[in-house]
Amino acid sequence: MAKQTASKPDELPGFWRAVIGCLGGAAAVASKYLGQDHAYYLRMLDQSMQSKIDNLWIGYYIMTPLLVFLGALVAWASYEHHRVKLLAIAVAAPALITTWAGGATTATKFTWNMFSPAYAESSAPSGQTSSVGDAIKLWFGIGRDEQQYRVVVGSFKDPAAAAVKATQINKADPTLKATVGERRLFNEYYPVVVGGYAPYPTAKALKDQVSDKLGTDDVYLAPSQ
Repeated sequence: MAKQTASKPDELPGFWRAVIGCLGGAAAVASKYLGQDHAYYLRMLDQSMQSKIDNLWIGYYIMTPLLVFLGALVAWASYEHHRVKLLAIAVAAPALITTWAGGATTATKFTWNMFSPAYAESSAPSGQTSSVGDAIKLWFGIGRDEQQYRVVVGSFKDPAAAAVKATQINKADPTLKATVGERRLFNEYYPVVVGGYAPYPTAKALKDQVSDKLGTDDVYLAPSQ
C-alpha cells in the first residue's frame, strides 16, 4: 500500500496559523486596555480631557496593528498545529510588550530623543494638545499614573478677587481652608484651591466633598502638569 503523502487532518496551513496569531495579538491588546487603560480613559472622560483621550486612541491605532502582526508572525513560524497551544503562543509574544508597557512609569524609562519629555511644558498648557509622540509615550505608560491633581473652585485674573472668593468659601465652611494658588506658566488666572496636590482618587473624593458642601458643580480638578 502506498504511503499517504497528504497533510494530516489536524495539520493547520500557514495561513490559518497566521489567522489564529492575529486573534492572539488582538487578545493581548484587549487585555492591555481592560487591565491597564480603561480606568485611565474613564478618568480623562470625567475631566473632559479630550486630548488625552485622543492620545490614548492614537497609541492604540499605531500599536495594535504591530502587535497583531507580531502574533501572526510568531504563530506562522511556530509550526504548532494544536489550536489552543497556538493561540497561547500568539498571545504570549505581544503580551510581553503590553505587560512591559503597563503600570506606573517615568519618562526615563525610554531614551527616545525624538520624544522630548518637556514637550507639554514648553509648547502649550497640559491636556490641550495631541501628538503621535505623546500618544506613543502614553501607550507605554509614560505620564499616565504619576499625575497629581488639586481641587479648584474658581479662577480670577485679579488676585484680590481670588482672595475674596477664598474668604467667602471659608466663611461658608471653615473646614475647607480655601487659598489662592500661584498662577501657572502661560496662565494669567489665579486659582482658588482647596487642599494640595494628590493622586486622582483622593483628589476626586475631595472634589465631590467640596461640591456637596458648597452646593455647586462649579468645582473641578487641575492637574499638576
